[in-house]
Amino acid sequence: MKNPFAGLTAMMLVTAGLFLPPSVCVQNEADGANKAHHAAFLVQKSYTNALWASGIRGNLWFETSGNLPAYTSSTSPLLSVSFTSANADTLTNSYNNAFYVGNNGKGFFKNYKTGGDTGFWQQAEEIEAVEDAYERSGNYRTMIVSLLNGFASIRGTDWSSNIFNDDIMWATIAFARGYQITGDATFLSIAETNYAIAFNRGWDPVAGGLFWTTAKNSKNACVEGPGSIAAHLLYEITGKASYRQQSAAIFNFLQAQLWNATTGKVYDNLSSHVATTYNQGTFIRAAELNGNFAAANLAAKYLMSMGSTTPTSHGYNIMPNYETANNNSGFNSIAIRWVARFMKDKGLQSTYLGWLQANAQAAWNVIRISDDLSWQDWHDALPSGTLVGSWDCVSSVAALQDVPPPH
Repeated sequence: MKNPFAGLTAMMLVTAGLFLPPSVCVQNEADGANKAHHAAFLVQKSYTNALWASGIRGNLWFETSGNLPAYTSSTSPLLSVSFTSANADTLTNSYNNAFYVGNNGKGFFKNYKTGGDTGFWQQAEEIEAVEDAYERSGNYRTMIVSLLNGFASIRGTDWSSNIFNDDIMWATIAFARGYQITGDATFLSIAETNYAIAFNRGWDPVAGGLFWTTAKNSKNACVEGPGSIAAHLLYEITGKASYRQQSAAIFNFLQAQLWNATTGKVYDNLSSHVATTYNQGTFIRAAELNGNFAAANLAAKYLMSMGSTTPTSHGYNIMPNYETANNNSGFNSIAIRWVARFMKDKGLQSTYLGWLQANAQAAWNVIRISDDLSWQDWHDALPSGTLVGSWDCVSSVAALQDVPPPH
């Protein structure tokens, strides 16, 4: 028997904000038979309160069903219910259950559930996601201590063998934030020592800017932004004026050479004008820390233009999918961290909160029911059986820590 929603199109239902029973089957009315395997739409509504369907066409009607197949990556969300702080805990804990190894107080995140190394800078950024979780909830302090001790144990406390100056700056930020959270002076010492290594070998005293690697043949936003942030963090902690001066000098180069003052777009490097979400995010933070509100705001608005809409994003762009198992998979965690901080610091909720909540909602909507993991593709559900790593999943964790829920 058809329910009162017969004849409504998918878009009409989305617009109406309709919430459905815990398990529903959506069929194209023209297809006739009341059998799931004949349906034009196969959906499963989980406790995430997201309704998923294989497409949007025809008129829809609903029937309850207790035995629906899991959704696949080809689906797109039609309806959802707002994420909550409890959902942020769920996503953090499921991530930790899947990837965290305590290792007797010298913890680390595995690359996959089965093991493997995440990589130097990826591990640092995964630690930052836990630091975000601490700032939201007041929990996870012990885990942060373990992760930083584990990083130092596995990768050492002298990172000069790493040729990438940006890697060192990312980790410096993680350790400096770790000091702010824990008060452990060892973390601050590691941060200061390695920041000095990267700055002293990377800074160009003639033309300005940090070189990306020890080869000194490229200057990239991926080192300038975090370098400026790292320097300013150390200034905030120690009060040393030299750090503030270095932060400003790095940012000034970034703004002058790698930023479009008309559009707000941050360029990848001096020879490539490709924009990425993480470079937008670190520029926003560096600009804010160095007192340039206008530049930060313009860069944030450019970030808002990246990606594309979904049926449930209320017209807001959802950040782009950087795919699994590559260097870029976790970019959105960095972007959303710093633009959310900028919004909170400057009271810009009327401009950015709706968009940020749409992105956090999208991250929550794509959760996989079997293990409560969400991935980097906020446009499609994480399919059953798809292999994902900790770097693939970290952006969703960060999104729910950094973005306030609607209620």
